[in-house]
Amino acid sequence: MVEEQVQAQAANTLLERGVRFSIPAPFLLRIFGKKKVSLVIRQPKLGTLIYMSKGFVSMNVDPSLIESGDVDQAYMMVAKHGDEMSRLMAVAVLNGKLKIKLLSVIVGKWLKWKLTAVTLAELFFTVTTLSGVQHFTTTIRYLPAMNLMKRRNLSPEIKGSQEAESKVFIAPGEQSGA
Repeated sequence: MVEEQVQAQAANTLLERGVRFSIPAPFLLRIFGKKKVSLVIRQPKLGTLIYMSKGFVSMNVDPSLIESGDVDQAYMMVAKHGDEMSRLMAVAVLNGKLKIKLLSVIVGKWLKWKLTAVTLAELFFTVTTLSGVQHFTTTIRYLPAMNLMKRRNLSPEIKGSQEAESKVFIAPGEQSGA
């Protein structure tokens, strides 16, 4: 039990602080002696998650092609989706509406020339882990049960309000159809 609590606390700390990674600095910073730039990926805000999800879905990647292990297919996917993947990693780093709109293309191009394929894969795994998509899908699963348009008995005088909520409302003058 204590180990599970420690793991949960570590996960929450990771979500709050984010994951830091270093890449070579842009040319302008290298002139002034800064060799590496440290970037932090934090848990994406919902808007960032939606933006990234739309980007991943729009790539239309067939999972069977990935599983086949065919080298030609791998190079075709890199050629077709490499720019978009680097831009989506930039979106994950920027994690804000205005920053994404203004800087995602520039930062994406910069990351494309600074990240290796291994680093990109690690970042993608980190973004996927931190994204919280499982919480979003849990929310979606509960939506039908939380039908907000359903008539509810909010009166404190009536006992057993759950039972009253489950009964169908019958308008005056209608019969209970049996």
